Amino acid sequence: MNMENTINAGVDVGVSEPLTLNTDTVASISSSAMLVDLTVTQSRMRKNDPALAARLAAMSGADSEAFTAIKSLFGKKCDELEAVKKQVTKVRNTHKNKTLPWKDGGGRLLTTAMSFSYHEAVTTEIAKGQTLVKVLVNAYEQRKEEAKMALGSDYNENDYPSIDKFASKFSFSLDVEPLPTSGDFRIDIQNTGIADIAEQYQSKFEDRYAAAMQDVWGRAHKVCQNMSDKLDYFADEDKKIFRDTLVSNVTDIIDMMRGFNITNNPTMTAAANHLEEAMRVVTPEALRENAGLRAETKRSVDEVIKNLPSLDLF
Repeated sequence: MNMENTINAGVDVGVSEPLTLNTDTVASISSSAMLVDLTVTQSRMRKNDPALAARLAAMSGADSEAFTAIKSLFGKKCDELEAVKKQVTKVRNTHKNKTLPWKDGGGRLLTTAMSFSYHEAVTTEIAKGQTLVKVLVNAYEQRKEEAKMALGSDYNENDYPSIDKFASKFSFSLDVEPLPTSGDFRIDIQNTGIADIAEQYQSKFEDRYAAAMQDVWGRAHKVCQNMSDKLDYFADEDKKIFRDTLVSNVTDIIDMMRGFNITNNPTMTAAANHLEEAMRVVTPEALRENAGLRAETKRSVDEVIKNLPSLDLF
């Protein structure tokens, strides 16, 4: 794998014992995973207007510093811009849901086993976002004309970039890089402190890996508990409403537990196996219609929950 590729468009973390990974395990994890960073830029078409704030303050007899006026440059709700904003959120959520935390505010962990699923899902959502941006850009001049009417004397042509510059404010990119090991060029440096630096990196690696696995367990707890709660009824008069995603969220977490279980943690493997068996003949429609299947599925899911590690974050 290239150092950077840009595309536009058996550890139980539930115990209090410190996590320890030997250098061979760290190397194995690094060879089976990568870091992926999503960068999204967008314009919200809003601007602080000090002159408008001063007028509002004067009308109220208030101090000029008491008001801040944020002006919507389109003057009113712009459906095309709102569609882009919603899709940006969806892109970010898809990226987050299919990766694990690694660096604060930086790249997230993605295993090679999950990479195809990740790229298929994220690039699909990015493509939708790019299409919506084109629709917005095509509507830009018309929305400016409407803003003249909506904003009246507060309309200022200087607030609006050229259409090309406006289009450039929206972008999506994915940066992928290898997961460094203690032998990485950034770590393997020749100086007196090499041993201390390597030890610090090993400790940081263990902390990040533990946090990543804790995130998987947290997601498993959440989706399993949600399914258990939603299936906790027998008669139609006590019926609970649930979406089809009740089932797909569980099957997705099975994929996560398998795809991110780089160290072959037996607890995670067992939980994935148990859930996969429980979901074998389950569909949303069947759960809604079959009280016996609901009860059996809930029992199986509750058994999984009982055997999941208890984490401090719950």
